[in-house]
Amino acid sequence: MKDKESSDARRAFDYQERWHGWGSPVGLGIFLLSVSGGLFLFFTGVGVLVANLESLPQ
Repeated sequence: MKDKESSDARRAFDYQERWHGWGSPVGLGIFLLSVSGGLFLFFTGVGVLVANLESLPQ
């Protein structure tokens, strides 16, 4: 019975080991959220810059 318990514990540890870091669902979610937030801020800044440039007298 001892071998089965250690085998189950090792299998659970392997599963836990595979699902951490950027490859995990949570890590991928954080990565996608940060990329989309960065793109939003970039394009918002470009939009504000273009709006300010268009309002300048020529």
